[in-house]
Amino acid sequence: MLLSTGRSAALLCLPLLWVSACTTAPASPATPSSSSGPAPWVSVTQQAETVRPEELATDRPKRIAADADVCALLTEQEITAATGAPFARTGRPVPGTLCLWQLGDAVDDRGTPIEVLTLTSGLSGGWLGEEQGVVGGYPTRRRVGDGLCILKVGLRRPDAPTDKVVLTVSLGVTDKSSDPCPATQTLTETALSRVPGA
Repeated sequence: MLLSTGRSAALLCLPLLWVSACTTAPASPATPSSSSGPAPWVSVTQQAETVRPEELATDRPKRIAADADVCALLTEQEITAATGAPFARTGRPVPGTLCLWQLGDAVDDRGTPIEVLTLTSGLSGGWLGEEQGVVGGYPTRRRVGDGLCILKVGLRRPDAPTDKVVLTVSLGVTDKSSDPCPATQTLTETALSRVPGA
């Protein structure tokens, strides 16, 4: 199991906290293309600057409704097949915003699940990461480390500052030597295929 006991609870909240924690320097918008296999990633520099709306533009815009069931974007069978987890048990979803799956029985000393998959819908300011690429034809930022892989996908140019236009898929495992990004990318592509057009 990759996540340390003290860090696991904090990592569960990272996708939501990164919305306001830092920003990225502008990078060239990713060109939509179909994704089959690992995406090529280019390093990006994070600076105190907001994400530019054109970086999230795509010719196939998608929208997650405010009352959408984010958990419906993936099935338990798809999650266990991609991750090898014994099960994928959902927690308390937040409509249009969050779904969390526990992927095993392992918990930290506070009873917090250690291996988890989260899907969140967030603001454009949350489109952060150390690398940029394309997943499922959409501009994506990636952050990797310590058994954690986070993909932040730009669904469309925001209509307003409060518009949720970033789908974040985060997979955390306890085995720090493993690479959860292939499974994360597979699940991201599957979830994207179910997000309706804007």
